[in-house]
Amino acid sequence: MRRWPLVALALLLPGSAYAAMASPTITRTHNHVTCAWRTELGGSSVCQRANRTGNIVAMSQSLVMVETSATKILFWRNQPVHSTGYGALTDKRVTFTETHNSVTCFWTALDGGAAFCNKESRHGYVAGLSQRRIFVANEASKIVYLGNQP
Repeated sequence: MRRWPLVALALLLPGSAYAAMASPTITRTHNHVTCAWRTELGGSSVCQRANRTGNIVAMSQSLVMVETSATKILFWRNQPVHSTGYGALTDKRVTFTETHNSVTCFWTALDGGAAFCNKESRHGYVAGLSQRRIFVANEASKIVYLGNQP
């Protein structure tokens, strides 16, 4: 069985248990999606629908994860040590952008409302969720996880 670092266990807890363990430093809701930034793991964000239903996306400096509200992990990857990174965001459909604890999230009204997060350095994975879908893309902009919201 694979052993995970103890600090990574904080992201394995469901959104409510994780919130109780370590209160978020900043929480924002836009376009029906809420993201909370925390200082754990060098900076992290946890996003989910504003009504707290469906799956959860967690992004940190060291990992990216998709989890159900019942704590079942659907996708887990360590952030790459080296990556080509993404260019500056110029999409005019983005309605709000915010950066805290070295993680940037941006919201759009597409797909019923969505949020996408990446490390502030724009290297590594991009994780996003909308009212209908969840996805993770790698540093080559290739989708490595795509799922539907329950």
